[in-house]
Amino acid sequence: MRAIFLSLCFVLFLLPSGMAAAQDDIALPQVENAPCQTSECLRSALAKRIGRVIPPYSKLAANDNIEGFVSVQYTVGIDGHVKDIKLAELIGPRYFADATIETVQNWTFTPGLADGKAVEQTFDFSTIFNLRNGGTPGARGLVINAYGKAVGLLREGKFDEAEAILKAVEAEPKLNFYERGMLGNAAALIAISKGEYVRAQELLRIPTDYYAWEFPPAVLKTMLATRVGAAVGAGNLAAALVLATRYSKMSGVKADDPLLKQVAEMKAGVDAAPSFAMQGEVPQGQDISLDSFITYYSGLTFTNIVGSLDSMVIQCRSRTVKSKIVEKVEWRIPKDWGNCQVTITGAPRTKYQVVQFKD
Repeated sequence: MRAIFLSLCFVLFLLPSGMAAAQDDIALPQVENAPCQTSECLRSALAKRIGRVIPPYSKLAANDNIEGFVSVQYTVGIDGHVKDIKLAELIGPRYFADATIETVQNWTFTPGLADGKAVEQTFDFSTIFNLRNGGTPGARGLVINAYGKAVGLLREGKFDEAEAILKAVEAEPKLNFYERGMLGNAAALIAISKGEYVRAQELLRIPTDYYAWEFPPAVLKTMLATRVGAAVGAGNLAAALVLATRYSKMSGVKADDPLLKQVAEMKAGVDAAPSFAMQGEVPQGQDISLDSFITYYSGLTFTNIVGSLDSMVIQCRSRTVKSKIVEKVEWRIPKDWGNCQVTITGAPRTKYQVVQFKD
């Protein structure tokens, strides 16, 4: 989480430290889909979907009270049609993924523009398949029993044993969203206890972002608190700020809440420093493995990569750029692009550090 660049409206690449400009035999990262070639960027835009067709809920799944989640990455071509669909995440049977891929394949778009010209752009799409009534308890007794045992083992410091109990129940095919969320919260607490803050964030991302309404307010409050703590532990300031705002609106949370103070102190420390580091890890995906974060500063670089990172898509308000990732190369995003989402493609379980810095 960078090397050379073109104009004010492009993401800027600088040569990494230790790489001399004369070493022109070294291939630098290439920028794809650069948003524009003028300083005004007046004619750049993201592709816009025509119509709104959503993946159908399988009658088989509905009859069996099965809920699911699907996330895919796809590219919109210059002709407005979708190509290169890749399955990133799947919870539930394969037919959820098949329905999503078939639907996305048939979408059409007004093509994205770069300096007035149509360009290819890459996007992510996530959807849930749920019953809107909490679903029929798929394995409620098993979940309650496992949750209680896991929490007890957690208090005794037996993290691996607690994790094994949760994983055994997670394999049940008919768990509904509520049950998966409860197991995810327990697993996140275990991950935090082991110092695995990035993993803890990932365990609670889908439950709290995509079906938060499934949980009673007190339960959601606990889950958000766990996720805020994980974001702080991982050094992910942008995520911590967003989550802390959500947490602050929960019933019973006061302005002097210790967790809110912790986030405020983190922000003050980052704002006073020229740069800060956050931890990342690419989760195990399906056809493709993706990780993402929101930028806080306009400059960023990837360091301490353990594994392999391939490429990233930087998506801002009306601009999207794709680039290969090279360790210790610096990227600078024009400040007027605002905070952007960076989606990373890499080998599963690749760990890395992102250093974000003031331009």
